[in-house]
Amino acid sequence: VTITLAVKNFAMAGHKDDDHDEDHHDESCANSGHAHLYLDSVDGELLGMALEASITVQIPASTSPGSHQIIARLQDVSHQPLSPSVQRSVAIEIK
Repeated sequence: VTITLAVKNFAMAGHKDDDHDEDHHDESCANSGHAHLYLDSVDGELLGMALEASITVQIPASTSPGSHQIIARLQDVSHQPLSPSVQRSVAIEIK
């Protein structure tokens, strides 16, 4: 499944690095990070991590037929959810 994300006031970026570590968040880290994608619950299995606006994720073969949700949640460069949380979901049907 290919997911396309549209974000405003947020820069899609990679993991923390020398300029963006968890002990030193400055203005260059603000409003930047990536999205984690989950199936049905943000407490469930991580399907993928989007560093760009488009990502292809594989739905696990063990997923039961029926209605499900793919959830995209924005994370900072240290993989922490933004506060307040910023997430959206889309309904999918598994046959």
